[in-house]
Amino acid sequence: TTTTTTNVNGLDRFLSSMLDPPADHAVAAAMQKLLDVGAIDSAQTLTALGQHMAQFPVGIHHAKLIIFGAILRCLDPILTVTACMGYKPLFLSPIDRREESNAAKRRFKNGPSDHLTIINAFNAAKDVYKREGFRSFLQFCRDNFISKTVMEEILDLRVQVFYLSSCQGDWCFSFLCVCVCV
Repeated sequence: TTTTTTNVNGLDRFLSSMLDPPADHAVAAAMQKLLDVGAIDSAQTLTALGQHMAQFPVGIHHAKLIIFGAILRCLDPILTVTACMGYKPLFLSPIDRREESNAAKRRFKNGPSDHLTIINAFNAAKDVYKREGFRSFLQFCRDNFISKTVMEEILDLRVQVFYLSSCQGDWCFSFLCVCVCV
């Protein structure tokens, strides 16, 4: 197998040549974050983890979460939570119907975790769509104050992860994604 290394040294030269270059402390903080999550090593070379993380259309912490979700075989709920962390809230909370909205959210609650509540609501809406079709799905979302837009964004992230994994040639990761994304 061939390994490629990508060194991010020289990045400071590149950034300083921009019309409006970022402040040095901002670049240093960003590099430290990449080092902290394992995307680069101490020589500022992109790691294997960093190469995988760079493929995802999400922030570095969310990308790492997705990768470890695949490794630990819990990608399905991780994709749901990651998408919700990166977008607007799954649950709508209109001011004039706040009490009703909170009651709907409680129906999906399973313990103290908001993430589990989100996963339960997403899975329930997805099941309605599979069993009863799009109209029933829309009604379910309205009845339970679930944002159809955020549901679409979650599904979009799943499709992107599936597409990216199938393009990488990493059969193990691709297999895990096929199991939960389709």
